[in-house]
Amino acid sequence: MVQRRAARFALQCYTKTDSVAAILQELQWEPLQNRRCSRLTMDYKTLHGEVDFPTEQHFKLTTKSKRRSHTNTFHGIRARTNIYKNSYYPRTINDWNSLRNDIVCPKFSNLSNHTYSQYHY
Repeated sequence: MVQRRAARFALQCYTKTDSVAAILQELQWEPLQNRRCSRLTMDYKTLHGEVDFPTEQHFKLTTKSKRRSHTNTFHGIRARTNIYKNSYYPRTINDWNSLRNDIVCPKFSNLSNHTYSQYHY
């Protein structure tokens, strides 16, 4: 829904006869679901040293293990406003922490071949 509205805005096509599918195809935008997966892929690569990215400030591994958490769980970031709660780091950490253990383990190196919906419990 958000991407469809943004596509209409980008090309200034607001009439009911304009096809949103055609607009999206013209813009060649990647679906939001794939972009979410890209965020998690970047986390995986950062965690396993495949990308040189400073993570100390935002991504801190937890030392406590919970029943449903995996071994590479990050401390959540508390947010007082929805704007910050839905920003990159808090949202990515929440998505990362909800992944299954078999997805996060080091044996799994090709996170981008799967869809976002396959990752959650």
